[in-house]
Amino acid sequence: MSENALLIDLMEARVSHQDAHAAHGFHREFLELPGLPATGCGTNCSHVVDWIGSRLRDLDRVEAYQHTFRTDEAAAQRTNVYGILRASPLADGKEAIVMVAHYRNVGADSGDSSGLFLGLALLKYLARAKWLAKDVILLVADDGVLDGSDGYAPGSEAWLQAYHLDPVESGLQGALPMRAGVIRAAVNLETMEDSRRVDSVGIYMAGMNGQLPNLDLVNTAVRAFRQHQVPTILDRADAVQAGVSKQEDYVSTV
Repeated sequence: MSENALLIDLMEARVSHQDAHAAHGFHREFLELPGLPATGCGTNCSHVVDWIGSRLRDLDRVEAYQHTFRTDEAAAQRTNVYGILRASPLADGKEAIVMVAHYRNVGADSGDSSGLFLGLALLKYLARAKWLAKDVILLVADDGVLDGSDGYAPGSEAWLQAYHLDPVESGLQGALPMRAGVIRAAVNLETMEDSRRVDSVGIYMAGMNGQLPNLDLVNTAVRAFRQHQVPTILDRADAVQAGVSKQEDYVSTV
């Protein structure tokens, strides 16, 4: 998978409804875990960590690992779970893309989907791809009670430090049992609590008068949405005129 594969004329939507429903299947199975609070596992997440590792190992070609760390000397030990999907055998495997999700606050009250289940479904789909030119890593991080939404993401930060540091020099951030290629990009997987209330997608671009980088990526996204009859909004002024509320519009900032 290279940047050239994202050009408009080369783009083709191949994800089936069955692939999309895989995320809901993971969600239903997760909610059946015994003793799982509606607000998420909170501070008692050992069974959730085991479930995530088990589901990663069940996926074809995916390796599952755990990463333990501490935020300080007096803090309790925390656990990140990550899976590595290696690139196609025809690729050199020197580069990687990271997808980041969270697990601590996932429960019945967190909505009908989650970045965790979306990431598992994406790995399941990509495991069948023969064109994968980069390793794909799904990092399910323990970023605290707010899942890093306040800008404080100790789990992701510790994992990144351990990824780039010499294992001999590992401290509070811990050591990783396995690595992949050089990280070239990272995507934070986020979902809305009630996706059924979304009737349009807003792509609000940064840059004016030809100064927008990667415009082909925006055009590709717009064409993909239109193929599936999903309305797109490319300007905040258009959103105001259309009377789109925050609950009805899923916003992506490029």
